[in-house]
Amino acid sequence: QLNMSKASTYLKKAVQLDSSNIRAVSDYALILCKDDSPDTGLSVLQKNVAQPALASLSTRLAFARCYEATGDLEQAESAYMSVLNESANQRQALLSMAKLKFDAGRYLSASGFMQRYFYTNAMAPSALLLGASIENALDNIEERDYYTRQLWTLYPKSNQASEARKRFSQ
Repeated sequence: QLNMSKASTYLKKAVQLDSSNIRAVSDYALILCKDDSPDTGLSVLQKNVAQPALASLSTRLAFARCYEATGDLEQAESAYMSVLNESANQRQALLSMAKLKFDAGRYLSASGFMQRYFYTNAMAPSALLLGASIENALDNIEERDYYTRQLWTLYPKSNQASEARKRFSQ
């Protein structure tokens, strides 16, 4: 029910009781990395996952998210690529790679990851705003406008739609 505090408490207890429960370890680390404790989240993963390169897809994704949250973008990119090498249409990894590439000023790469993301039939307001921002940076106004129209049509009351109106409306 999206009660993150309660989930965090239960997952922390689950990890304390059985640190070999890698699914609980990964989920707990993800919550820590989202809740302004990324160093602690990464530490939980490193302590309990003996061979990260051989871990499950979800555990490698947790590593990637925690690396990203701690600012270790090179490790994050490597971990996301490991996930995508196994599952080429993994939405979370595609969107995160697009964001990493965009933030690094590698707009063509970012656009490619966004196109792959949208190919999976995912359509989140944050992804549409990122897609519009990427295409704007590439001076591809037609594609930028396509993403903003989708955003305004599908999610008209979202924060992302408001942000797009501020950034891209004349």
